Amino acid sequence: MTEPLEPTLAGECTFATNSAQCGSAEGDPLHVSTICGDMLDQAVKTLKKHPGAHIRLVGNRNSNEASGLANERAEAVALKLIGDYGIDTNLIKTEVGSSGNRTVKVYVEP
Repeated sequence: MTEPLEPTLAGECTFATNSAQCGSAEGDPLHVSTICGDMLDQAVKTLKKHPGAHIRLVGNRNSNEASGLANERAEAVALKLIGDYGIDTNLIKTEVGSSGNRTVKVYVEP
């Protein structure tokens, strides 16, 4: 039997300044760093173990970056989860955070 799922911060994907690209691979805006990729792998494994769970992505930006960048970052990670991991769009929620850094925080929640 699977343990009940508590809301969990799986990790953060870090972005370059003024960028909504997950990684730095030339020509592939959805390429993620190894650290971010490993974290997404874990988040997806946790999601699949817990039917009814979802992933919440919280996009953030530095105060000197464009206001829409936080949402673009969260959407970029969502596209990665949908395209590479086959996660249903209904299981992903995106929002804009206020942490003042260049990350997308990835939560797995019941």
